[in-house]
Amino acid sequence: MLRGLPHAGGGVESGISVPQLARLVDHRLHVESLDPDSLARSVRLAVEYGVGAVTCRPGDVATVATLVREHATDVGLRWRRPGSPGQSAPAGTAGAAPPWRSPLVGVATALEFERRATSVEALLEETRDLTLSGASELALLVDEQRLPVPPARDRVLAAAPAPTPDRGARRDWREAVAALVEAQPRYRFRLRVHLDTSEMTDDVVRRACESLRAAGVWMVQAGTWRGPRTSFSQIRVMREALGGATRLKWTSPVSSLHGLLLAVAEGVDRCNAEDTFVLLGAAEQHARVGPIRVPRPGLVG
Repeated sequence: MLRGLPHAGGGVESGISVPQLARLVDHRLHVESLDPDSLARSVRLAVEYGVGAVTCRPGDVATVATLVREHATDVGLRWRRPGSPGQSAPAGTAGAAPPWRSPLVGVATALEFERRATSVEALLEETRDLTLSGASELALLVDEQRLPVPPARDRVLAAAPAPTPDRGARRDWREAVAALVEAQPRYRFRLRVHLDTSEMTDDVVRRACESLRAAGVWMVQAGTWRGPRTSFSQIRVMREALGGATRLKWTSPVSSLHGLLLAVAEGVDRCNAEDTFVLLGAAEQHARVGPIRVPRPGLVG
């Protein structure tokens, strides 16, 4: 995590490197729009940069995970899931990658991508299948329908609604989150909870984040890809509520190095990018001219 960089004076914080920035980026792949050669090149470049994770649809996990492993070996990196011993590059290949390249690139996908699970057991079965296919990070969507806030309760997770067609068949999503957190070491994955903030007040967002932090969730994602962008003010609410241990992702894609640096300043640990390689290429160009600086938090309303 990059929060807490010491101030370097002049209204900016100390410098940040290209590999640190790369670790903040999720490389999102639409496999159906890529031919096999283009897909392989895209994954290879993502691995060479050392992005945080390559994200894809559940049906593409096996293909993407295989490519990540192959290219990690090719460029002298290690690929592993959380808690596993890792896979070292063959002898003689370790010098193929620049020394700053990161050894860990995740493979991320979404649970319940096609439909909501009818039980916690079904959700854990899907988790097992995806991790066996090579997924190392799994995301569960929590929206306003799944996160009711009874006015008489102090905790967001205090009560779950009775099942209705609109709310899905699973009775209590709190049980699902708890079961997934407990399953992380067994299936060697990290749990993201994707929090759709578009219809949530700041108070709802704060309570949700506090509860997810207490549950042991590894990362909370703010907002949706196509929906309204989660505001910087909501990001600040989430960062404060999550504390220092739970990671925070801004789901709305950033389009520029400046936007990424503003997100870093507010304590964001992971972002989507409109174009991963254009963004990181711009960071490399900037670094050749001078240090990349992170602005002070609070510059954007």
